[in-house]
Order: sequence, then C-alpha cells, then structure tokens
Amino acid sequence: MTTTTLLTAGDLDSDRPSSGDITTPAAAHDAGENMQVTATIQTVSTPPWPAPPARPRTWPAYALSAIAIALAVVALLTRLAAPAPPAPAAYSAADTAAAQQRLCDAQRLSASEIQADAGQGADKALARIATLNAAVMLNAAADSPALDAKLHDAAQALAFAYTRVIAMGSAAVATDSQYQAALTDSVTKANALRDLCNA
Repeated sequence: MTTTTLLTAGDLDSDRPSSGDITTPAAAHDAGENMQVTATIQTVSTPPWPAPPARPRTWPAYALSAIAIALAVVALLTRLAAPAPPAPAAYSAADTAAAQQRLCDAQRLSASEIQADAGQGADKALARIATLNAAVMLNAAADSPALDAKLHDAAQALAFAYTRVIAMGSAAVATDSQYQAALTDSVTKANALRDLCNA
C-alpha cells in the first residue's frame, strides 16, 4: 500500500541544526519559511488475520491406496485363473500288483529274520537289530503310491508295532508286562499283514 503524507516545516524541526551549530545562508532562508514537503512513504499492510495453513498433499496416499487395491485385484484374479490341482494319478492293475508283490516279499523276509534272530532266547542286541531292519523294510515297501490302501495301512501298523517292541525292550523304559503287551501286539499285526498277502 502507498501512503502520501504532507509534512510542514514544524515537522522538520528535529532535523534543523541547534543554536550552537553553524547555519548556512541557505539553511537560514529555509528556516524563515514554512515549507511543505511531500513525502511518499511505502508501507506494507499485513492482513489482520493469520494466513491459512498450507493444505497437506493427500495425493500420494491416494496413489498408494490405488496401487495396493490394483495389486490385490490382480492377485485375486491370478488365483482364480490358476488351474485346478491335478487329479490323483490312476495306476494300472499291473502297477498295483507289482507294489503288492514288493510289500509281501518284504513281509515274508522280515518275518523270517525275526523268527531267526529275535526268537525266544536270542541275543537281545541282535533281536533289536532284526526288528528294526524289519520295520525299515516294511516302511519302504509300503511307500509305493500304487499299493492297495489296506496293505499300506497294515504294513505301516506292523512297522510301528516293531518300533514299539524295540523301545519297550529296555527295562528303564517299560516293565516286563508292558514289553510283553507290545510284543503280542506286533505278532497280531504281523499275522494280519501275512493274511492280506496270502489272500
């Protein structure tokens, strides 16, 4: 804003030299007259209210939200468009027969090994080795996906029973009656698998 103010000689008295100062003729002439001086004063007016705060930039948040939504939609569409998991493979009768033959061969071999090395009066350490070997053979043979479900379950049950016999064989783990119960359970499961193989 520009303000124009009229100043008189009286307003300029403060700028006159004092009585002790040396006065020039021009200054004396000016002192005897009333002068009017036009002064232009540049003033800057400020508003009586505070300036509004700067508006925060919200577009980055909107942009990130839009990107996140787009990624979620793409992920959902990708999952929906993904192919269905393949159906379980079908095995031929020859595959099933071969898997059954391998399992039943393992059953007969393990039964013979236990009878020879883990029978009544056999060395305890040797009996444990024979029983563990039988469990490993049965587990490996039962792992075939072409094997009949009944044979698979029976072989797994017998292998687990053999491992229980090994664990219960230590007097620090089980009593004699507990060991005998585990031994009887293994014999029962061995007979069940033998019957399935001979069927």
